[in-house]
Amino acid sequence: MAQPLPIIPATALGVIRIEGDDAQSFLQGQSTPDLRKIAFGVSVFGAFCNAQGRVIANGWFQSIDGGFHLVISRDLVPTLIKRLRMYVLRAKVTVSDATDQASLWVSNKADPTLDYDWIIKGPMGLSLFAAQPETFPKEILMLRGEAFGLALIQAGIPLVTQETSERYIPHMLSMDLLGGLS
Repeated sequence: MAQPLPIIPATALGVIRIEGDDAQSFLQGQSTPDLRKIAFGVSVFGAFCNAQGRVIANGWFQSIDGGFHLVISRDLVPTLIKRLRMYVLRAKVTVSDATDQASLWVSNKADPTLDYDWIIKGPMGLSLFAAQPETFPKEILMLRGEAFGLALIQAGIPLVTQETSERYIPHMLSMDLLGGLS
């Protein structure tokens, strides 16, 4: 008998949606990864830094049709949206909070039997995906409590939160080893 797929609710994460003709160039000038190198549906781990080079927020940048999903700590979503909107000016982009449009989950492997809205195959084999829980097979093993934080620690993924925002430079968070610096 096959082991059930363990999944973890990723309620600590939020989603920002950046859409528009200028989405890539708009984000390219403000973030650490080279977004020109990621194809549609592909993701990269990266960060936004302040003028002193300290990480404001970090997370996953996923290329979607017409823009990007940014998956960061939920408590930093309003802060980053406010900051990004300050720089829109004449860029043809919209910045919106898409957190409530998806239930986020984490697993140590992707399961082709799950009905994903979208999936990010992150560093160290960790998969982050959006899916409706009612679509999960009954064989799913739902982990709770500290499991989300432990999964990030085991994968070596540092997640900046409101409490740690602007305390570290990207190299202190091993962003270079996670492919998050260009």
